[in-house]
Amino acid sequence: MTFILRRTALLMVASALTTALLAAQAVPTPPTRPIDRELILARELVTRTIQLRNLKAVDAARLVSPYVRSPQAGVYEAGSVQAITVIETEQVLARIDSLIREIDRSPAVLSFRFQVIAANDTPGRDPAIESLDATLRGLFRFKGYHLIGEGTTSASESEGFSLTIAAGEDRFVLNGEVLAVQPHLQALGVSPTTGGGVRVRVRLARMSGGTYQGKPMESESLLSTGLTVPLGQTVVLGSGAPGGPNQALILTVRPEIAIPSRR
Repeated sequence: MTFILRRTALLMVASALTTALLAAQAVPTPPTRPIDRELILARELVTRTIQLRNLKAVDAARLVSPYVRSPQAGVYEAGSVQAITVIETEQVLARIDSLIREIDRSPAVLSFRFQVIAANDTPGRDPAIESLDATLRGLFRFKGYHLIGEGTTSASESEGFSLTIAAGEDRFVLNGEVLAVQPHLQALGVSPTTGGGVRVRVRLARMSGGTYQGKPMESESLLSTGLTVPLGQTVVLGSGAPGGPNQALILTVRPEIAIPSRR
């Protein structure tokens, strides 16, 4: 009898344990919280202010903004300070810093040699412009070309220039601006005098001289143009009709790098 009671008790304990185990297995496991990737990236972001020496803050911000893509990252101009502040990962910041160092250079100084050439229907060739004779005859239909004046000036990117060219009794005033140097020459390792190009705007006028009713007479505008000129090459900018013995005045320019850009 005692044996039967003990066996019955053991069976009841085993049944209870089995029921408890089944109940524990039936309890749903709480879902695992997903990893917040944006939070992790935000913890990896670094804020850095990059000083600029020549590049404008607005240009630097536009330059690096395509590289700033992480959530909560950004690029900001540092107000009146010549700098930008970038919030990004260390890897992206290293790339941006390298890019800024490559682009932030002192602008190159360019020299420009301008020539004023008279054209008419008197046959003739001028040895002073022998290298341009074939080009001029291919562009225009005059019989003779001769150099009447020339001058040189210099300017950096985004700067203006001005010079006066004497041509016998005439005086010509030449004004212009260097709009852009393309590409960044030293960054690409091209020659300091050739390779690349410069975009310029040029205006040529003839000084009238004399006065009218006690006031200086205004200059006569002959030519206004803008184009990209290859460095180290002489290019015809255009022509104007001045009247008188010369049927046309032709302006040429040859730009070169006088002082290369520097870091």
